[in-house]
Amino acid sequence: MSKGTDVSGDGTATYVVDRDLSAELKVTDKGVAKVSVTKSGLVDGLKTVASANPSDVAKSLKLANTLLSGDLGVKADVSNCLGGNPKVEASACLNLGDAQVRTTTPPRTRLGFFAKPSPNRRQTAAKPS
Repeated sequence: MSKGTDVSGDGTATYVVDRDLSAELKVTDKGVAKVSVTKSGLVDGLKTVASANPSDVAKSLKLANTLLSGDLGVKADVSNCLGGNPKVEASACLNLGDAQVRTTTPPRTRLGFFAKPSPNRRQTAAKPS
């Protein structure tokens, strides 16, 4: 982005070791860096990402795991891994055809229904008032 003579922006560099392992470095225009390593293939459908701010690894280390298997999806994140007070957030989603059930920690359950539009019916967008 450019404002007059000032130029700002974020930079990202990605290194792919193989199809199951990659590393990424993101640097913001304020000089904040974040490093992440992504690994998949240990278990079919599992993807694990470890990320941290290099200047404060102890407080910023986060492990994120996502498992997709058929109609079930599970996500578990652990932040502040080395900071003495780790925080765990988890969620699961089950696809039941036209309905999905999702639960999270802290406990919060949602049930959603998605109507499929008729292929013969023309869809129109509502005009803002």
